[in-house]
Amino acid sequence: MNNDINISLLSRDARKNGGFSMQEMGASIPIHMLQHVLDGILETVNLTENNKPKQEILSRLDDPEELGFSIRMNYDYAIQGSELLVKWVLPKTSGRKAGVQVVLIK
Repeated sequence: MNNDINISLLSRDARKNGGFSMQEMGASIPIHMLQHVLDGILETVNLTENNKPKQEILSRLDDPEELGFSIRMNYDYAIQGSELLVKWVLPKTSGRKAGVQVVLIK
């Protein structure tokens, strides 16, 4: 026991006795880490989902504050990537001749 998150591919006996398929894995999370892991999973909604799934999530909630964080509409990996490109990449290349032209479409 190392009091950390553990992942298992599951042995043949574990699969047979537990009724697990070959496509499933086992994971254990110490209780003191569980809330942090769950919060992290929930907060990926803002980065991974576009507006349609976000609207569906919001429509199922009794209160938008129920999740414990705000769902950001019109925001995902693509938008975050373009913001980082504008903030970090373009200023470092300005004034130089570059072989690649970057076009941002919003």
